[in-house]
Amino acid sequence: MILIIVQDILKEVDPEGCQLRKAHRLKRRTYHCLGRNDTWHIDGYDKLKPFGFPIHGAIDGFSWKILWLEVTRSNNSPDNTATYFLSTVKELKGCPRQLITDLGTESGLAELMQSYFHDDADADSYISSPRNRRIEGWWSFYLWSRSTWWRNFFQDLELEGVLYSSELSMECLWNCFAPVIQNDPDIVKEHRNSHRIRKSRHKTVPGRLIHYSICLSFMGLLETFC
Repeated sequence: MILIIVQDILKEVDPEGCQLRKAHRLKRRTYHCLGRNDTWHIDGYDKLKPFGFPIHGAIDGFSWKILWLEVTRSNNSPDNTATYFLSTVKELKGCPRQLITDLGTESGLAELMQSYFHDDADADSYISSPRNRRIEGWWSFYLWSRSTWWRNFFQDLELEGVLYSSELSMECLWNCFAPVIQNDPDIVKEHRNSHRIRKSRHKTVPGRLIHYSICLSFMGLLETFC
């Protein structure tokens, strides 16, 4: 019944889209990127946050290289996001041309650093989470391939009465499982960054190995922060 109501509303709101969808003629949006480290996408992952394990991550838009995946106490802290961003910039000896974030406040410091490195207030862009396609697509993959197991595990602990929402219980949970859960993204990152991307007629980025050496500009500016 609910599905029928939604279908009727869609027909009234977007009749042209419904016809294209029915005819299997929807036009896919094309992602454009100038090259490696042209654009970095950063975002937080909240599916494990109810159990005290939010994750923050970043991905290169061109190569799909995972720049960082960090289990943290809070992925809403501007300090944490700035630390991950600056550590990666220091490691790679440069920064991206464009930094893409969602509308949250947790990326504020990283965005200021990005603008300072380029001396350009437009060196970072705010977009809604659904439009932050590269990192959101990665989170979808991570959900069904890895984090669902952890969610089910912690939910089972709750049903069995082992896990409570008290501060002491959450602190014990963090100290017991944080290193284990961090090891999981580390393995995923290593595997993801060394596998070959399959060719697809829908992609504008060719398949390639993702291990690479990087040469970026603005290296001297790092001395201001490092």
